[in-house]
Amino acid sequence: MANILDGFKGRLKSGGVRSNQFEVLLSFPTWVANRSAASDDGLFLCNSASLPKQTIGTTEMKFRGRALQLAGDSRTFEPWTATFVNDDFAIYQAFEVWQDGINDIESNDQPHITPDSYKATVDIRQLDRSGDPIKTFKLHGAFPSDIAAIDLSYDNDDVIQDFDITWNYDYFTRAVTTTAPKKSLDNPYG
Repeated sequence: MANILDGFKGRLKSGGVRSNQFEVLLSFPTWVANRSAASDDGLFLCNSASLPKQTIGTTEMKFRGRALQLAGDSRTFEPWTATFVNDDFAIYQAFEVWQDGINDIESNDQPHITPDSYKATVDIRQLDRSGDPIKTFKLHGAFPSDIAAIDLSYDNDDVIQDFDITWNYDYFTRAVTTTAPKKSLDNPYG
């Protein structure tokens, strides 16, 4: 009789997807100063994120005391949040400039009022253990709706600041990337 662990190990064809193997690719509107540097920084300074939530609305139909759950007519896209390490405020300031372009904090002007001028895309890539993308979520029509507070305290020794950015977006698309099996010591032929 085969060991149950052998059956379980046999199901882990890639060794299991790891939560710490990911990257976030940011695109900023063209009018954000230093957008290229901020995008590059975001690739390395994003230290926490999630794959976006997927929700289909439901409707309940009652019949003779029972409730029948039916799929609704819409799919909702919840706001998405990522956490960034604060190195020198450069990426933080890029998000501030982005929000100021939507609604200026001092003048209350809206210099970039049309959605095409302030919305962008965000790619969240799940990576395999070799660093290759295996699944990508692309948030379309994304913009930073919330720059979270950064807590300050004399008690925080040996801690690097981080901050959360929450995006609202119109919808997302998904792509699965298949890569050729890599050679290993157990399987040198691929």
